[in-house]
Amino acid sequence: MSRLLRPQDTVARLQGDSFGIILLSETDPEAVAQLTQELVRALKAAISVGDRDIQLTASVGIAPPVDGGTAAGKPNPKKSKPADS
Repeated sequence: MSRLLRPQDTVARLQGDSFGIILLSETDPEAVAQLTQELVRALKAAISVGDRDIQLTASVGIAPPVDGGTAAGKPNPKKSKPADS
């Protein structure tokens, strides 16, 4: 996974076999989706343990910034403004 992420991104173990990624290096939704697919492919690659090959599986959920901004803290120009502004 480290080859797919950039230095400003963070990977953390949340609990058990659950991990989270804070992705600061990318804000384009299509690029984030592509990266997600690449991460799942990387995790599916067989790992040799002794005389056995083990294959992992993964499920992914994506949570956009709550305030409608981007991961870099800049406003998202595609987000519509509230009706009362």
